[in-house]
Amino acid sequence: MRQNRLGKLFEVVLFRNVVDPFSHYIVAYAAGRKANVSLNKMRALTLAAVIPDIDGFSIFMGIQAFHDIHGGPVHSFLIGIVLALVITLGIYIYSKENVALCAFSGVFLHFALDVPNTLGYTRATDGLFYFWPFSDFAIDLQNHVPDAAIWHIVVISTIFILCMVFFLLLVRKGEYAWRIWLDERRFLKKKAQNK
Repeated sequence: MRQNRLGKLFEVVLFRNVVDPFSHYIVAYAAGRKANVSLNKMRALTLAAVIPDIDGFSIFMGIQAFHDIHGGPVHSFLIGIVLALVITLGIYIYSKENVALCAFSGVFLHFALDVPNTLGYTRATDGLFYFWPFSDFAIDLQNHVPDAAIWHIVVISTIFILCMVFFLLLVRKGEYAWRIWLDERRFLKKKAQNK
């Protein structure tokens, strides 16, 4: 029993709140880089790819609350469209650039990357309710794959390892994925000038 609880805690803390957002961000960043999009479009793409996991903050209400909330309504196409529209509007007001396609692409990249999570422990184990509130149909791989837990570890680990390799290759070339949001070089330059 204790091992099962530790396994769930490990998955919730490490995979759901670290690996998933990192993977969503890096895959969106790679897609934007491949498509050679503008800075604002890259911001829309990466933000939209991460924002559906806002329900991950339910971990602060306890593990059971996290299991009950994460993967719920925020992971439906309806809410995804609303989130993409809000991101598009925010960036349009800020920059006057239409980023709608990138925002929608980011949300749908997130949803595609979440499908393997239906093999794991959290609410996604009940399936992903992409069509909520219109349908109770849930995408669920757990009942269709033998040894679902093993597949979950293999698939999620592979996605994470590929993302980490891509990230490290970028760092080696001097390209840092976070610089689309915050370029620390400005602050380091100011700090050096003040000395």
